[in-house]
Amino acid sequence: SYEDLPLFSGEKPAWEYSEEDRRGISVFGKAAPSVVRITAMGDLQHSAEGSGVILSSDGYIITNKHVVGTAKAFAISFYDSSYAEAVLVGYDDLSDLALLKADATALPAIEIASSDDILTGETCYVIGHPFSYPWSMSKGIISGVDRLVADGRETIPSMIQTDAAINPGNSGGPLLDSQGRMIGLISRISTDTGSSGGVGFAIPTERIMNSVKEIIDEGRVSRGWLDILSVELNPVIADFASIPVDKGIVVSQVVPGGEADRGG
Repeated sequence: SYEDLPLFSGEKPAWEYSEEDRRGISVFGKAAPSVVRITAMGDLQHSAEGSGVILSSDGYIITNKHVVGTAKAFAISFYDSSYAEAVLVGYDDLSDLALLKADATALPAIEIASSDDILTGETCYVIGHPFSYPWSMSKGIISGVDRLVADGRETIPSMIQTDAAINPGNSGGPLLDSQGRMIGLISRISTDTGSSGGVGFAIPTERIMNSVKEIIDEGRVSRGWLDILSVELNPVIADFASIPVDKGIVVSQVVPGGEADRGG
């Protein structure tokens, strides 16, 4: 914990740091070794970089699906300056998650906390590689929980919102609580400029671990599917269609040839 900082840190005595400073230093010291830098190996025009988090000592690493793209081979840079190759184990497109397996052992796995316990207003931290500046940390608060986020790629429910600075290169890095435990995985930002605007989103750990288990066990994530096209009901539609309720979902049509269509 931050109380265990040495009496002297560099050339500065520990008592000159505020409690807030010491907590941030402790969070970084605990979590940074579990954060990796991922280079997705495509051709020279299509290689990409992002962040990732070590989930297990035997090499499982979680990141975003949009970080890995269509690549099949990956170079992993670790905090201690070592390197390893990694392969794609599987992914969850609808949650923007990808699981890699690095050819390495005895890795420092991140400590994971339940995302169900976080509260709006609590302090949080982000570690990643924004604009290729390695192992950078930013700080903010939890701005909201259970956000439905749509950005043209996917629509993801139950996201965690934060105002901590998130920029290109942070994707796939951890969102941390004040104890240095991962509570989410950075996924995207809401911005008109391409850089941080104070509205960022992370995938909660509960969803991450559910997807990881399915990927490891089955090689993919399976979900139920309704072969229907639906419209959210509102008073205007209800009045037009003479429906006696004004909340819910209207099935506008079934997908031709789908199970609902075949079932009549």
